[in-house]
Amino acid sequence: LSNVLSCKSLDLFEDSLSIWDEKASADSVVTRDILCEVKSLRYLTTSTEFLAKAVQLALQKQDHNVLQSACSEVIDKLGVFAPHISVHFLALYQSSVVAEWLNSIIKKALQTPNESKVASMIYQLEAAEKAKNYKLYSQCFDELFKGNLCWKRTLVFENHFDIIKEIDDKRIFIILQHSSCKQFLYSGVIQGLKGLKVSQEPVAGFRKTRVNFRMLTSLSRLWENYKASLHRYMVKLVALFKFEDQSNNRKEMISRLGVETDVQGLENAAKNLEEERKRLNVFYNRIVDGIWNYLKGSIEAFLPVFHKHQDHDSHVVLLPDLYLHDLPLEALPVANIDNLRCLSRDFSLQVHHHRAISYAVSRATDGAAAVAESSKKTLKTPVPPQGGSSARDRNRNPYERRVVADKIALVPPVVDSTLVKYVLNSDSSLPCGKTSYPLRVADLLKDTQAKTQRWSGTIVQNNALNIVDMQEILKSSSAMLYCGIGKLQSIIPADRLACLTLTKTHLHVVADRAVSAFSLRHEAYVDENKETNLLSLDTAVSLAGILYLTGSSLTLINTHEVTCDDNIEMFVNLISGTVTHDTSVGVALHMLKFPPQTPSPIPSSPASSGEKRRRKSARPQHQPHPQRLEAPHQHLPSSAEDAPGAGLAMLKDLDPVKFNMVPFGLPNVTLSDAAPVKGKK
Repeated sequence: LSNVLSCKSLDLFEDSLSIWDEKASADSVVTRDILCEVKSLRYLTTSTEFLAKAVQLALQKQDHNVLQSACSEVIDKLGVFAPHISVHFLALYQSSVVAEWLNSIIKKALQTPNESKVASMIYQLEAAEKAKNYKLYSQCFDELFKGNLCWKRTLVFENHFDIIKEIDDKRIFIILQHSSCKQFLYSGVIQGLKGLKVSQEPVAGFRKTRVNFRMLTSLSRLWENYKASLHRYMVKLVALFKFEDQSNNRKEMISRLGVETDVQGLENAAKNLEEERKRLNVFYNRIVDGIWNYLKGSIEAFLPVFHKHQDHDSHVVLLPDLYLHDLPLEALPVANIDNLRCLSRDFSLQVHHHRAISYAVSRATDGAAAVAESSKKTLKTPVPPQGGSSARDRNRNPYERRVVADKIALVPPVVDSTLVKYVLNSDSSLPCGKTSYPLRVADLLKDTQAKTQRWSGTIVQNNALNIVDMQEILKSSSAMLYCGIGKLQSIIPADRLACLTLTKTHLHVVADRAVSAFSLRHEAYVDENKETNLLSLDTAVSLAGILYLTGSSLTLINTHEVTCDDNIEMFVNLISGTVTHDTSVGVALHMLKFPPQTPSPIPSSPASSGEKRRRKSARPQHQPHPQRLEAPHQHLPSSAEDAPGAGLAMLKDLDPVKFNMVPFGLPNVTLSDAAPVKGKK
């Protein structure tokens, strides 16, 4: 099938599009040959039907090679001629690429077949596919589909084009995907259709930009150099804290001997580290500028569409490809888009829909989202998608698997406050900071005790938490909030995390990578004894992918190292903003990065007695809730003609600490009590 794809449909597409010339004159249009146009349209119709059938067969068999070939051909040849079609095929192409990446994560994490049943079944599935043993392939597929959530979440639905109909219309996706040849960057914008009025036109756009992929490779190398320089700075900072601690301990003894203490060396070291921190911030801003120059043309083309269709509480979800996920995309000026309420990212449109399905299924299982029988025609009770052929297809090749997404009632993601658990992991001897983790969180819980009194926590020091206890915390919680030193993988490795099925844990806040003297020694020891495959999964993006495979709806995770003081402050401010202002986690994180602008008070002039009486008798206007904060937004021109050359301005003096935490998944998850879904009685 792939051989036929590479030659037959390509010729059909080239023949069908050769007749259309945008620069043709009026005389040539009038005297054109109609028969050639009819032949061209016939070729176009035939090739489109051929490719659509190829995509359908590839989805049935989960054959990603054929699926990507067919989608890329449609994208390359149709492109701007049919942007509404191209953006859907672009989303399907990205979902297929991400599915292969997720499969590789499972094989790396569960690499030992004699210790993991899932790994054994995956290896048997691949062997059966190569040997064309369809009976064994069918048995392995059914066995994986029955009891393994991580395997289900790697599948691409057969009705992938209908996924956008089950997503809220206030959610807009920006897709960024490189071509297979890495010479072009495809960008697309697509809006959810659920709740959209008939009179409204959905947001959809497509753009193909030629890029220099070597520039992106250089930016990735610079980002790795920045993290290495940041690590060296953290090592020096820990040494400074150690030197300061020793100086304070000796100060009293030296003063008794009548000797003056020499603090000049300590002051010089602190001054040098402050200058190094400023140089690192300049380096960070230059990297972000380079990333924006690389992506600017692919994003700014959709600004008129954004301004025209965005609502006051729109959620923008970035869907970058795997080459862009490691970069600090949240620091880009995409957040300056008008009416933007929050910005998050995800791996693909299929992954985003899988998260919503898992949450809806768990709510239906717990009985919190009961749907009346009278409304079954419109809102069916969410059930997991069923695999396998239907009864009338028993004679078909068992290699062909049908995976269809059910029409589900997408309920708002709400975390049950009775099952929220937090874990604090600090250094008992020498942290890289002066703030106490337990005392800082105790103050937070005391201030918000009306809403957090049923939370439970675990406080440890020096990673004194074994793997089994961490697994129990993850399995028994609806939200896991972690704040501690070192990487989370130093407590629970990737292979022990990927084997879990966390159907009830919807929120993971992982404020890790805080540096201390113990974390530096412990991570060096742990990484030295790890295998190469597991060590490659110790990145923030891989951890977010593993947590998605286990069942996470929203994951917030740090991408680079940070001091203990900055880590606990970011963690406490995030939780406090979410609980106090009664808003979603995504909006609270967005307000931390971009604080809302408070308008300056207008000085009032002395009023006369008549004006005072009129003001007193006037009907009071409705005031918004004082605790609800809106995300900041700036007015942008509606079109390029209104402001020539205007676009998204790059922010100046970005603080790397604010953009360290990255959200993956559904942005509107809230920390509150579970409430039933409103519907007909």
